[in-house]
Amino acid sequence: SSLARLQPLRWEVAAHGSSARERALAWLRQYHYLGCNRPVGAHLIYLVRDAQQREVAVHLIGAAAWHCAARDGYIGWSAAACQAGLHRIANHSRFLVLPWVEVADLAGHLLVGLTSRVSADWRAQHGWSLELLETYVEAGRFAGTVYQAAHWQEVGQTTGRARQEKKHRAQGPPKSVWVYGLEPGFR
Repeated sequence: SSLARLQPLRWEVAAHGSSARERALAWLRQYHYLGCNRPVGAHLIYLVRDAQQREVAVHLIGAAAWHCAARDGYIGWSAAACQAGLHRIANHSRFLVLPWVEVADLAGHLLVGLTSRVSADWRAQHGWSLELLETYVEAGRFAGTVYQAAHWQEVGQTTGRARQEKKHRAQGPPKSVWVYGLEPGFR
């Protein structure tokens, strides 16, 4: 199909206890290569439907990584500034276009839609606005082309440490770090 034939897309914030949330999490568990356990902490889940109410995509936005040298260096943060401002950053931790949906330019369109609404939705859900989104793209698996097309900026690579790893050991493949400023003065 074409992107025009799917319009207008309907974005639903999948609230706790809703059937939309259960469906979105089920899609992530079944079709996202990282799967998805129960999200914890501050987060938003979007279930996106097309004009015919068919589910086409899922976004999961969650807490930012505590430390990311590439991101923190790009922003120009000291450790104290990072600690004070980290709540203004969120992580685009899962992005799934359902595997049977084959529509040119849909992924880029979905990223643009996300960046235009996530700060207001986050404020409505959690009480504060976001200023920056981050995401991590597994370099050996993906090139990050859709993020580049949606005007995200690649700012470096991770070392392969897991989010909660405390002993500074690589536990997975390095990832490219991409960011998108939601506010002009986010730094």
